[in-house]
This record gives sequence, C-alpha cells and structure tokens, in this order.
Amino acid sequence: MVKEQKKEKKDDTACLLPLISMIVPVYNVEPYLRECLESINAQTYSNVEVLVVNDGSTDGCGEICDEYAMRDKRFQVLHIKNSGLAEARNYALDRAKGEYIVFLDSDDWIESNTIERMLSVCMDYQADIVVCKYSSFGVTEKFAENPKQCPPEVFEKDALFDLVATMDNVVWNKLYRASLFFEIRFPKGKIFEDISTVYKLGMKANRVVKISDCLIHYRQRISGLSHDHSAKNLIAYWKANYCKYTDLSSVSSRYAQHPVLISDCIYAGMRVWCFYSGLSREEKKMLSCTLSDIETFIRAHFHMIMSDKKIPIKYKLLCPCLMFQNPFVFWMMNSVVTMVKEIDNNITKEVYFP
Repeated sequence: MVKEQKKEKKDDTACLLPLISMIVPVYNVEPYLRECLESINAQTYSNVEVLVVNDGSTDGCGEICDEYAMRDKRFQVLHIKNSGLAEARNYALDRAKGEYIVFLDSDDWIESNTIERMLSVCMDYQADIVVCKYSSFGVTEKFAENPKQCPPEVFEKDALFDLVATMDNVVWNKLYRASLFFEIRFPKGKIFEDISTVYKLGMKANRVVKISDCLIHYRQRISGLSHDHSAKNLIAYWKANYCKYTDLSSVSSRYAQHPVLISDCIYAGMRVWCFYSGLSREEKKMLSCTLSDIETFIRAHFHMIMSDKKIPIKYKLLCPCLMFQNPFVFWMMNSVVTMVKEIDNNITKEVYFP
C-alpha cells in the first residue's frame, strides 16, 4: 500500500513538470537512427513528447520509427511525403503540445541529462532560450569532451542585440520557449533554413542563457549539406546569410555595420568563388546573378570592411578577390579550393561554443 502511494506521488510530480516537445526529422539515416532515438529514450527527464517526422524515407527508417513508437507511448511517428527538412520541422511544430521545444537531427545524439540540464537552467533564469555547447565527430568515431564548467552567461536587454548577430545558426543545440514560434516557421522549400530562423527567435527572446555543458554530439557526414558544393547549395548559402543581414539591417542601422554579419556574408561569397572553377558550365551560368550580388555587396561595404578592426584580416584580403573577376583570381581560387576540400574531407574533432 505504501509503495503504491509513493508511486502515485511520483507520477503526480511528473505531471506537474513542463512538457518538452522534441522534434526529430528523419530522412534516410538508417545506420544512425537507433543511436539518436536511444539517446532520447535514455533521458533523465521523462515528461517529453517525441515527434519523429519520417520525411518520406526510402530505407528502413520508417520501420525503426514505428518500432520505437510501439515500445514507448511518448514517441509519435508522423509519416509524410518527402518535403525537406524545413517542412518536416514545421509539420511537427504545428502539432507540438509542449511548453518548450527542442530539435534534434536524426543522425546526432545527446547526453542523457540534456533535457534535464537545459530545462533546469531555463527555469532557474526564466530564460526564453538556453544554448549549450556541442561536439562534432566523424561517421565512425565519436568524440565527447567535458569542457571546463563555467557559470551560465545571461543575455538580456542591450546584450541581446549583439547576441542576435553572433549566435550560431544551428537550431538543434538550444531549448526554446514554445511561444517564440508563434508566427515563426522555417522557410518552405529552402535549405540552410536554420540561418533564416534562429535569429528571428533570438529577436523575440527577452533572456537567453548560454551554458558550458557539452550536451549535443553532431555527426559530420561527407554526404551532408555542408559538404555539398553544388551551385544550388552555394547560392542558397549566400542568400541565407545575405537575407539575414538585410533583414536585421532593416530593424536597426547598428546591424548594418555589425562585423559578424558582414563577415558571414564575405565567407558565403568566398565559398561561391572557391568552388566556382569546379562547376559545370550550366552551374556557372546559374551563379552569374549571385556573383554580381556578391560584388555589389563588397563594393557597398568595402570602406567599412577595411576600417573595422573587428573584421578579421583574412576577410579583408578576400574582398579585392571577390570584387575583381580576372584570371589571377581564378588561379588563386583553384589553389584555395584544393585546400578547402582537404579541410572538408578531413573531418576534425572539435568542441564548438556558438
């Protein structure tokens, strides 16, 4: 009788805890999916709903998702026609019931205390967003580091201005108050949708807290989006960064001169030029308008870029190369592309703190 009363009390307490909606889009990641879902299943915080969106996978992902839903009622599998990452996340957001939202990519995994730790910080500081560190690892080898623990960093009021511009663009290393997503969704049909969304959530937040805990483990894959150097992806990456810059600049003139936002655009332009020589003739034609936009951006901000001490020298040196299209530039970019490809293919093990 006493044991039954204790169990009832524990269940009642769990019901009082906030519901967390975990959103996991899935598409053809069968070799990694179980590790991801197991890391969710092992969470020390139990009051979660796991919205697993099978985005038209053609491998065995659908069956694996259904298997977990049969084993654990907290898992809800949403089978949809392949629509892309943005649509999959939006589909889950429209059905999420949690007070807080967490995203996880289906080839990554998280520490067992991830939700408990982030929610605890969120409630202690009454934050709208909590940001944690994450590690990266290759396809076969794992790397988890326990960095030095530091007190949480709290950003509000004026400090949030700079954070919105400098906060990393990935959506999956953060816990969000669900109300932030009112009237905000990932852009349909676009890639690099995180870049177009995270800063908007940051602008709506009243308080953001960053913690030093390394809780997310991000898998870098050669077949991943960051390693796709097609004209389509290069254009999308440039447009995402440029639109973020122009959008924030329309909110405040201070953003128009922010060195991080400008540097992001320069880097995006550099990637276009870096891989240009390896593209087909048709893809080069696709890039013609983008190249003009990059040149126009650099010319419009050239004086600002060269005079701002916060903009790295390497970006200042890149600007003349991006402005003037001549054989020497192509020769130099051919050299750079080899170096960049080596860096991209040599998946390094690092810990990131956005």
